[in-house]
Amino acid sequence: SRLADFHANCQASFQSLTSCPGDNYQACLGSYTGLIGFDMTPNYVDASTTSITISPWCSCKGSGNLEEECEKFLRDFTENPC
Repeated sequence: SRLADFHANCQASFQSLTSCPGDNYQACLGSYTGLIGFDMTPNYVDASTTSITISPWCSCKGSGNLEEECEKFLRDFTENPC
């Protein structure tokens, strides 16, 4: 799936220069653009001059006992240095 591809190519790796697996930023970018048109299409939720935040248009409110898992998923987009 496109989301699995994104996770494989964009999982933050702090053992590389670009923070991308195998320093392959292009693979991550390709996986990221592959999410366009998918249910989890990431969008700019804050594009201020000091920072840009990208996240799916969803929140974890109302996720009950899965809130921690939901927050982890959102961090894959919002706190991903790759």
